[in-house]
Amino acid sequence: MRTLRLEGLKGGQRLEEMYEVLISHEAEKYYKGQDKNTKRRLNKCIDNLSKEPLSGSHIKRLHGKLEGK
Repeated sequence: MRTLRLEGLKGGQRLEEMYEVLISHEAEKYYKGQDKNTKRRLNKCIDNLSKEPLSGSHIKRLHGKLEGK
């Protein structure tokens, strides 16, 4: 599931699309058990994912019944 969120324009910046990143219960438990530095790195990755969900090297578009979801 993804939710499109549009950020406001500031000083002539372009309109930026952002997606809501949902994590599983297991992922949340893993996150809570990490140290401060690891949480900071995970936050940065989640933030990047919300801005550009298809830019990662291991991310591929869905096919078949799930295509476009």
